Amino acid sequence: MFEQPVAAVIPPRVPQPFANPGTQRTLPRVHPGSLAPGWRYATARIDGSGRLTDRTIQRTLGWPAGTRLTLTSPDGRAVLVRRDDNGPVSLTDRLRFAVPLTLRARCSLRSGDPVLLAANPHRDVLVIYTMPFVDQLLVSAHETMMSGEQP
Repeated sequence: MFEQPVAAVIPPRVPQPFANPGTQRTLPRVHPGSLAPGWRYATARIDGSGRLTDRTIQRTLGWPAGTRLTLTSPDGRAVLVRRDDNGPVSLTDRLRFAVPLTLRARCSLRSGDPVLLAANPHRDVLVIYTMPFVDQLLVSAHETMMSGEQP
């Protein structure tokens, strides 16, 4: 009547490594000395209007609502965001801004695309890196690590 499940489709049970199921697990902290001085990072996605889904990085910069911004992309791989009193874009009350459609097209950014955000409050700048560019930057590090060589 009922068929037996196929063993190859159902993975075996793996014992839990923690004796107490109530123990809270935390991720290890990144030592501040291991980050580039002054830079803070986050990931976000671009929504259909060109806004970033994460606003914590904008708070890191200390830019208040109404701050005028200039957004540029010299090479089409990243968007450089700088404070500019005459900038065409401004932060909303919710500390959001939209990457203009022309820049999104230049950088091949579409709704839902993930991006790496890098903010430096000392330089008063935010950089929005496309993931294909991040991948290019990391390929040599991956290859070095996989070959066992020291950088």
